[in-house]
Amino acid sequence: MLPGLIYPKEELPTFSGYAYLNLTNIVVWYNYIDYDMEDRTLISWRGNGLFAAVVDAIEWLIKEGYFKKEYLNGND
Repeated sequence: MLPGLIYPKEELPTFSGYAYLNLTNIVVWYNYIDYDMEDRTLISWRGNGLFAAVVDAIEWLIKEGYFKKEYLNGND
């Protein structure tokens, strides 16, 4: 359900393309590679387990317009 890639709307000083999804058992975050080939974090969520972090991530993705709207209508 979470998009694997997002293309941030705001200009970042060292940004060179897209941000990609990373998941662990308690953290969800989007990273990007800067112009110096360093891995940077765009945004992250840490909750009481993966489920809480995913819920927070989905809330932010919807608010920022990154979430695919067809997932929201409940139709298959």
